[in-house]
Amino acid sequence: MSKKHRKDHDSFKDSFAQFNSAMQDNLLLVKEWITDIGKVLLPLLLVILVFITVAISLNARDRVEQATEEAKSVLEEAKTDVQEVKETVFEEDAYPDINKLIYRYYEALEMADIDILIDIHSNVTQTELLRLQKMCEYIDRYENIHVYTKPGPYIDTYIAYVMSDVFLVGQEESVPGLSAFYICKNDDGAYYINTSELSQEEALYIKNVTLQSDVVDLKNSARVSYNKAMENNPDLSEFWADLSVNLDLAVSEEMALEAKLKTQLEDEMNEDVSGNEENPEEVPTEPVVRRVKVLDRVNVRKSASQTADKIGSAGAGETYVLLEHMTNGWSKISYNSGEGYIKSEYLEEVEDVSKIQASGTVTVITASLNVRSEPSQTAQRIGALTNGQIVDLVEYVEGGEWCKIKFNDQIGYIKSEFVE
Repeated sequence: MSKKHRKDHDSFKDSFAQFNSAMQDNLLLVKEWITDIGKVLLPLLLVILVFITVAISLNARDRVEQATEEAKSVLEEAKTDVQEVKETVFEEDAYPDINKLIYRYYEALEMADIDILIDIHSNVTQTELLRLQKMCEYIDRYENIHVYTKPGPYIDTYIAYVMSDVFLVGQEESVPGLSAFYICKNDDGAYYINTSELSQEEALYIKNVTLQSDVVDLKNSARVSYNKAMENNPDLSEFWADLSVNLDLAVSEEMALEAKLKTQLEDEMNEDVSGNEENPEEVPTEPVVRRVKVLDRVNVRKSASQTADKIGSAGAGETYVLLEHMTNGWSKISYNSGEGYIKSEYLEEVEDVSKIQASGTVTVITASLNVRSEPSQTAQRIGALTNGQIVDLVEYVEGGEWCKIKFNDQIGYIKSEFVE
């Protein structure tokens, strides 16, 4: 990538950041709406995103900006007063054009068709783009798609809840998925997925819709189906749990790499401006993905406060990507495809596996071998290995009874009797 393109890329990102920050207060309620859906199941699939790779985002920049401005213009011209929220029943697959939009969206996700995804959305963020890019690597297909709609805050707008069967790569059984969309119509009469900033009135309207009885029933039904699928298929449950960790790590690594490239670019530009060839070239610091381990079961909260909403919990021995160690005694972590906050006293930083020297390798000689967070049968299970799999051995511990190994960018322990 040339210096000019990198500079354009950074400028594009900065402009998006400035554009998004102007409406943070108005976005709060709609983010809570998306989070509420995300608590039901499949949190990685429920955020409304556009898939654009970093490499192609430069070429797609003009189209994204143009689509965003056109969508904003159309919305501002068409808006009058927000409609009154009425207790209407769901309409299932009632609007062919909306169904066509949703099918097009899921097909584009399966095929990673960037042009289509740009065309049917109104706005994007860099973190969301990276997350969806990585998520597509794990999704095989979507089947049995049904669209449930309710009237939106304005005429020709709709709130859509979409149920689907999600097939993950390498898995025979599907996982039930539930996604939420805000559907609007542009000046050409075509429907699109609105992911732009919302007004306070729009956000309140959408929040009130989520409280209606049939919406609550749909979410509860989805939750029951998801729990049943996980209980009936432990392998699928383990795959999904590992996927969440791997996705968070992959996105963090991608962001770290991008930060590194930006630092290198800034250094090069500074050298060009100074023209001082006598100064030795400074090597930029390698960005490090930091991970933390939970010491005891603890609540995960929406913000860094004991009174903040609880969004989940973390068990002893579980590991997470550390996003920020805060001065107020809290730590921000990557949690369920988003962010969460845990009291720092319940966490300890995991050693950087990349800097640990392996002493050799071992090969698994049993059908399935649990990997644990500590050299103990009662320690937290952090994954599994299969027959014939080779892993890096750090050392033998506990009198040779356990192997300390490198596993998924962290340290794990396996029983020595099941390897050679």
